[in-house]
Amino acid sequence: MIRCSLSLSMRKTVALPLFAGVFAVLTATAGSVEPVEQPLIGRQEAAAALTRYFEEMSVPKPFPVLTGERLEARQKELRGRLLADVGLAPLPERIDLDVHKSAPIDHPWCTIEKIEYQLWPGVYTAALLFVPKEFPEKPAPAMLCPHGHWDHGYAFPDVQKRCIVLAKMGYVALSPRQNHLEDQTLGLSHQTLMIWANMRGIDYLQSLPEVDPGRIGVAGASGGGLQTQMITALDTRVKAATIVGLTCDYREVLFPYDAHCFCNHWPNVMSYTDWPEISALAFPRPVQYLTMNDWTRHFPHDNYPAILELYRANGYADRVSCTYWPTEHVYDRPKRERTYWWMEKWLRQKGSVSQPIPAEPDEVSTVFPPEVLEQWPVENPNNKGLDRLIDIFRENFHFSRADIATPTDWTAHKERMTSALPWLLGLNAGLPHEPHTLAVAEQRRHRQVIVERVFCPAEGHILIPALVVRPALEMPKPSAITIVLSRHGSAPSSKALEAYMDRAKHGETVVLPDVRFTGVYDLVELAGVMGPGLVQFDIAYTLALKEQPEEQRKHLLWAWERNSIVWGHSVVGMTVSDIQCVLGSLANDAQADVEHIRIETHDAAYLGLAAVFAAVLDPRIRELDVDFVGCRYESYRTWNEDPNALPVVPFILRYGDVPDWIAVIADRDVAVRNLKADTDEVLWLSRAFAAMGNETGFKLGT
Repeated sequence: MIRCSLSLSMRKTVALPLFAGVFAVLTATAGSVEPVEQPLIGRQEAAAALTRYFEEMSVPKPFPVLTGERLEARQKELRGRLLADVGLAPLPERIDLDVHKSAPIDHPWCTIEKIEYQLWPGVYTAALLFVPKEFPEKPAPAMLCPHGHWDHGYAFPDVQKRCIVLAKMGYVALSPRQNHLEDQTLGLSHQTLMIWANMRGIDYLQSLPEVDPGRIGVAGASGGGLQTQMITALDTRVKAATIVGLTCDYREVLFPYDAHCFCNHWPNVMSYTDWPEISALAFPRPVQYLTMNDWTRHFPHDNYPAILELYRANGYADRVSCTYWPTEHVYDRPKRERTYWWMEKWLRQKGSVSQPIPAEPDEVSTVFPPEVLEQWPVENPNNKGLDRLIDIFRENFHFSRADIATPTDWTAHKERMTSALPWLLGLNAGLPHEPHTLAVAEQRRHRQVIVERVFCPAEGHILIPALVVRPALEMPKPSAITIVLSRHGSAPSSKALEAYMDRAKHGETVVLPDVRFTGVYDLVELAGVMGPGLVQFDIAYTLALKEQPEEQRKHLLWAWERNSIVWGHSVVGMTVSDIQCVLGSLANDAQADVEHIRIETHDAAYLGLAAVFAAVLDPRIRELDVDFVGCRYESYRTWNEDPNALPVVPFILRYGDVPDWIAVIADRDVAVRNLKADTDEVLWLSRAFAAMGNETGFKLGT
């Protein structure tokens, strides 16, 4: 173990600038050694450290301006990765649309029908179809008009106006419902459903005899703008697009104390790209961006120049446009008119950029009450509801439990799981860290025991405070190392500290680190401390900190669980990374047995899972005593519902649940407490350990 005496002034010279607080002092008494309540790192410092980490993880990936074959290769790569990350690789089968229609609704300019069309067997989405009464030409151009999070969705008056005016202009317009459904453990995100619903919406438009299948545009705002961006990026049948109030650097909608709309969060995307580059997958097709005083306020000068340069470098500078309005987050008349102009220009080739912008008719006031359209009936006995999609994903993607009867079976299981784990946790998506060292901030000896306050460097500028309790006397053999993970981190109770000291007297080194999200980094304790005031990046449209402490806590937990999905580096992945850093810092301790490490966990299920994952990745971890607090992914609860539960790991149930990961370390000694498993699963685990000749290696308790 590399040890150095570290004074407050020295800390400032060893790249530890975030923490300038007062060190804890360890006091010796006749009967005990107790740390004062003052931690090595204060709450404000811990909140600032996590905020800095959050911002560094949210820095946009470079946007390469490529040409020719390099551009084509990059577009192909991005489309493939995006489809895989939203759970659409390979694309689902294009089954019969099986369209069901309502009775028509008459409007002076068009006929409106509410329809349902099939996405997966028994899974339908609703949409409003606007068919012109008069066609300037046939077949006519068509518009896909996804809506955002407006009240009443596609029945919102401004959405109706846009579709009705497009119909008056001779466009067939389709506005699909923005459905929300996810099970991230299986790789089903909100974007899975939305992207496929829009792809199938284009299928439907192309099937209509009135529609020219080669002239389909798309336009939407806010959440509809995200849908417009994604469908244009992934479906080249879109010939022109208008993205309203959406495209920006992803970090404009990422906050360390709250989460933006949940349909923004699909796995891994920020590990290799960002929204501006995704939107530029439209190239060489025409796309315009309409921005305003929301999260898109910075787009014209931060992002648009690179997109324009991409189009210009490849000879199509006239096919991209950006217009800014100093308005709130609305898709109002001037923006709708700019949309009509863009579609007329590119779907009807009606002239140059100097072409006049069409005026929206003043009389477009015959708009149906939203409730009428929402309640307009569609008879569809085949519709099994959106929840049927969860069943389909389970049928198609849920793991099948391995049959482990021999060492060969176990090796195959281990190789499959171990090869997937770094990707599942996003260990390569995290930040680099300083070389592994252990800096001693304070040391006190009490008879046969030395108690130290230390720091370990972790990802980025994160420092892990830890309490180390070790033998003071030279032992005949290297001391065993136990890493204790709990919500208390490096600040155990007096009673627990006495127990750890007693273990040290018998030759054991006990390490209690504040891995994320425990101890000083416990988000429950940082609620209200981590807020907008700690954010350094000038966010265009920030969110206010919630007023009530309970709401602050829930939104803080929600922010880290949801936004870590976007990074591709989950909450559990961050904890595993910290465990690895602690192990690295212990590696040079000549007085300890660093090849035989034990980990025990308390209080939180995710710490138990992180310990198992760390053991899967590091053979030096030979013993585990882990508590799962009755949690598993088959009965997943969001982290803000229960801070002791399992934060989501996207795609985890395509590989295995808690018992299946425990089986990967069937060659170790594993004691498991509060495992939610049925009798068959316990027997299966016991057989896996027995297959490795380790019949007594698995112990189950409470």
